Amino acid sequence: MNNSGKWLDVDDADAPASIAARAAIKSRLCHVRSLLEQTAARSRASAEDIHQLRVATRRAVAALDAFANFIPKRRAKRLRRRLNKLRDAASVIRDLDIVSESSRGSHCFGSTTAEEKVPRQLHRLISQRRKLAQKSLTRFTRSKDQRKLRRLAKGITKRVRWRGPGEEPSFAEAAGDSLSLASSVFFDAAAARLWDAGSLHRMRIRAKRLRYSLELLGGAFEPDAVNQVYAEITLIQQQLGDINDRAMTRATYKYWLTEPGELPQTIDAAADNEQVENALAEYVRGLMALQESRLVGLVGTFRECWTDQRQEELRKQLDRLQPTTGESSSTP
Repeated sequence: MNNSGKWLDVDDADAPASIAARAAIKSRLCHVRSLLEQTAARSRASAEDIHQLRVATRRAVAALDAFANFIPKRRAKRLRRRLNKLRDAASVIRDLDIVSESSRGSHCFGSTTAEEKVPRQLHRLISQRRKLAQKSLTRFTRSKDQRKLRRLAKGITKRVRWRGPGEEPSFAEAAGDSLSLASSVFFDAAAARLWDAGSLHRMRIRAKRLRYSLELLGGAFEPDAVNQVYAEITLIQQQLGDINDRAMTRATYKYWLTEPGELPQTIDAAADNEQVENALAEYVRGLMALQESRLVGLVGTFRECWTDQRQEELRKQLDRLQPTTGESSSTP
């Protein structure tokens, strides 16, 4: 597997699946640990640092899911819980980065003294909350959570072996079964077509799972076919990711407007408090309306392009992924 923890290199698809399972789980968990230490060591991790840490935790969980029949269930459950806790801590920072970016360049007001200070104050507010979230993430590396994560990861890696019924399958056989399950779960979510933020979010999560499964299991299939379906799944995930970012940002603005104490009461001690408070609330309402408009547009665009024909073509692409046996396989 490469240093990014993305593709799993497989020398022999006919080899026992436990060999690939151990390599995948160990590599992905080590990558999480490396990124966690790197991110927590910085006083202000970049948006890309946080993004990569979140992705690494998701890929690690995907490895545990793909090779669930090779690891002890109770230990795996505890490890997933720790990984999800870490991802949630990083997600707070990631969400604030997205909200901050969405508010930049947005001008909803004229030029009065109070109104000129509103955007700057909002950005300071976001920055302050990001610093607190960064401290929480840093504390994770010095807490029992991080130590338990390390122990669980080490214990899981040592205990990788076939635990299912019958003889241990080859990597090609296990990859076919696991990818089939991930595909079925994705299409079940895609079939809902409710077009609300919650349903599209579930579809996005299933698309991620399918994409990460391809990264783990692609070495068992013909590379060109893997590349084709991987590109389509990645595009779907990106489209749904844009929708999710807009929905999350809109929900954040709404929360700030409705929850007491979420927005500061004053911008400047010399300014009229009521005037400033009204200006800040109005500014955030304007940002929320802007996100709502963009969200509606993105959902509409995806709804138009997610046709029966596109779904059927994706199914065919996945069906064409037949395990390669009797020959070496490598990263697509």
